[in-house]
Amino acid sequence: MKKLIWTIVLCVVFCTFAAAAADTYTVAVDPSYPPFTSVDADGNFTGIDIYLIEAIAADQGFEVRYVSVDFDLLIDSVAKGTYDIGLGAITRTEEREKKVAMSDPYYVSGQVTLINKNSEIFDALVDLTGLCIGVKEGTVAEELAKPYEDAWIETYFSTDELLDALRREEVDAVLVDKDVADSLAEDDCLIRVGEPMSSEDLVIISNPQDARLAKMIDHGLAAIKKNGMLAAVLMEMFE
Repeated sequence: MKKLIWTIVLCVVFCTFAAAAADTYTVAVDPSYPPFTSVDADGNFTGIDIYLIEAIAADQGFEVRYVSVDFDLLIDSVAKGTYDIGLGAITRTEEREKKVAMSDPYYVSGQVTLINKNSEIFDALVDLTGLCIGVKEGTVAEELAKPYEDAWIETYFSTDELLDALRREEVDAVLVDKDVADSLAEDDCLIRVGEPMSSEDLVIISNPQDARLAKMIDHGLAAIKKNGMLAAVLMEMFE
């Protein structure tokens, strides 16, 4: 657990008035997007999104309870009110804005291409035309892969499954969030090629029927931007 981040979080918690009967909101998390969401050695959710929602909750006087949900189900589940909040390096898109409430952006990311260094295409890759492209189901990457001529798309439910398929050379390339790619170990056989294919605002989503919750998330996010916590979290995680 990052000492600096938790020091800041604790300062926010102890400097914030806590109501005796604080509301508790259920947070759906896809934990396969490090460094934004993951599970630590003790089985606890961790990552940038987790630090942020806990700081927001402390600032706004509510509590959170986490549930693990696959990304392909996460957005629709929040849209239906099954869960109150959704986390997992979620990109703002017009289609998603019609379904759920979205916070102000807290980070700008993008999709990149990964290939296997042992692959036959390693020295000859020009673009993804005619290749087998792996993506995570229901993500922006799936839409970005569709325009390539003669390419076929394989979808996976988790990031780990996606990356393992590329390691086994079951696909020629995969599209993933650039920060997921950058978090890979240096000795991994996977390598990032080219520049990001997109520029994407990352947001926190919430139940569209709960305007009060959406306002609290934005107000809390504004507070941790102003007090420097957001910048400190990002600096600590990406150093």
